[in-house]
Amino acid sequence: HRDLLETRCLTFANKLEQYIAMNTKPKKLGRLGGHKCGRPALSHFVKQTKSKVYKNKLTLRDYQVEGINWIMYCWFLQRNCILADEMGLGKTIQTIAVLDEIVCNHGYRGPFLIIVPLSTVNNWKYEIERWSDLNAVVYIGDRKSRGLMRKHEFYYDRHATKLFKFHIILTTYENAINDKYL
Repeated sequence: HRDLLETRCLTFANKLEQYIAMNTKPKKLGRLGGHKCGRPALSHFVKQTKSKVYKNKLTLRDYQVEGINWIMYCWFLQRNCILADEMGLGKTIQTIAVLDEIVCNHGYRGPFLIIVPLSTVNNWKYEIERWSDLNAVVYIGDRKSRGLMRKHEFYYDRHATKLFKFHIILTTYENAINDKYL
């Protein structure tokens, strides 16, 4: 029983640290959004030859590193792109890795909007937490719930800076359409 209690206490302490970190305004703000005028020049692009080690000592497969290189190259060129391949090859992980790269190595805080089917929202949240330290808000629920999220989970100080607490907002197409005038 003692080991189980210690494990639960550590889990609670970790969750409490995450909550405090998410609600503490960052000292270094970084850039907001991905506006053309603030994106680094192509000369700053560095092709990865192997996967970096992500949170929980996770690494990407070689073909995923190649996909990330292509997406980042397009990002530096300010060119839109679509990552499309067969199911099960790690598009979710590659997307998280790209956003992690943009936030951690290029100083963009986001927010980044990810729209997914309702059936995959929990998996996306799980993978974001497993692979990165990016803060993702799951924006689903009824109108009242979403209103509470906007009020309490979106901004550090709603009236002063409108600085978002999160890097990623994860929602469904229906919620994005219903709340398009945020």
